[in-house]
Amino acid sequence: MVMLWQRLSALIILCLLLPSAWATVTVYPKKIILGEPVIMVFKGHNIEADFKKISKAALKKEVEIYDVEGDSDRLRLTLYPKHAGNIAFPAMQFGQVNYPGEVIKVAKNSKVSIDWQGPPKQGFPNQFFSWKVTVKVSDSADYVTLEQHPHANTKLQYVIQESPVEESMTLTGKAETFMFAALSDQPGLITIRTPVVRVKNRGARPWLFFDSTAHVNVLPLPSYLPTGTPVGKVTLQVASLPYIAVEGTLIQLNWTLKGMGVPAIFLPNLQPQMNMGQSVEWLTPNIEKSQKLSNKGMVSLLIGSQPFRINQLGWVSLPSFRITYLDSKTQQLKDYYAPSQLMWVVPSWLLMLLQLVGLLLVLSALFLVGLIARQIWVNQVLVYQLKRAESLEQTWQICLDWAKESLGSDANLTIGLWQEQVSQQYQSSDALNDLCQLLNEQAYSTQYPETKAQALVWAKGLPWLHIKAFKCHLKRIANSSKSV
Repeated sequence: MVMLWQRLSALIILCLLLPSAWATVTVYPKKIILGEPVIMVFKGHNIEADFKKISKAALKKEVEIYDVEGDSDRLRLTLYPKHAGNIAFPAMQFGQVNYPGEVIKVAKNSKVSIDWQGPPKQGFPNQFFSWKVTVKVSDSADYVTLEQHPHANTKLQYVIQESPVEESMTLTGKAETFMFAALSDQPGLITIRTPVVRVKNRGARPWLFFDSTAHVNVLPLPSYLPTGTPVGKVTLQVASLPYIAVEGTLIQLNWTLKGMGVPAIFLPNLQPQMNMGQSVEWLTPNIEKSQKLSNKGMVSLLIGSQPFRINQLGWVSLPSFRITYLDSKTQQLKDYYAPSQLMWVVPSWLLMLLQLVGLLLVLSALFLVGLIARQIWVNQVLVYQLKRAESLEQTWQICLDWAKESLGSDANLTIGLWQEQVSQQYQSSDALNDLCQLLNEQAYSTQYPETKAQALVWAKGLPWLHIKAFKCHLKRIANSSKSV
């Protein structure tokens, strides 16, 4: 009996000293579709501390470790395969664990397809590295969002937009594009964990999709680079100013700085370039900075409105602007120029005079256009009536009515006086002379077709508005005004 108790005590002590005898690893389920999780459970004494010590590179190559929970003796890993096919879980030997490995079958998810476009392989500090994700779902009712990885590198700055930057309906569902950006302010090799695509489907559990972890080599900035130089691409647009300005009046100079991959806080300030001595008084500007993700990456804007006054007369040339940035693609220092604008500064009374002259010119042009339009209409009516004339008397009466309307002539004129007045205003022409000759020859004849044809030739050759006729019309308008 004593020997039995001794053996039992020894067995208990041995179990306490060798806990590896009951360390286990369980993986389930064995078959899933892409987007569904695989659960991996470790049980064993002090398993949490041992798991932290091992390299997980082989496991992370095939799956994404989304969540780890448990305590010192039990760990539960939520894993998501990165692609469809046979996923080989590698063998693991650490502490009290001796896991031989196994294969999980991952079927393709026919309802979701994802196109991942990761960040570039290298860049510079204070530059946004963008991740573009295009998700296509066959069920337009599925709700898709983009999320930051729960175990993202905390040393980086992130900008993520859960809603799509682009979306469209397709014949088989819908397509949405999402953007994610990360930034490092220090050089070195950085690790950017993949963003998470969450698809809320009609089932109880959403699908989660992952890309591979990205590694970006953040190069140190060149030593020749001026302090505060933005990295990426920067453009400048300056609004056009009026060519004429009044001395001392308030003028607004508006501009927009646009950065691609550049944080808004690193967009350059234009105020140091606004130095023109006493001739221009620069007041306090209004500056608005913003940034947002687009389908081309991070877009930052600096919208400025600079009020100023010009305190001298004559021609004033405003300063040109130069923006220097480091192109992240070519790794070259580039300049962007906005040319100077020239303004003519005048006193207020001169501007009013110029405006008055301009108004008179506009009114004169409108008046001239009206006269031309009127004359065209009168000439067209003349041609139309001549075509409908059925006798020599009608042809002659139409010519008299036209002269009265266009030249202000008397209603009763002889052929000779009518010819003389028309010649004075529109100059003499062969068509007019031939028409008057036929009118004299056929004054008492019943044959009028030849006269009608010649009248049409003359009428169609009338100009829209001759200078003498224009003067005559102005004179008639003046006389009618006096009579009123």
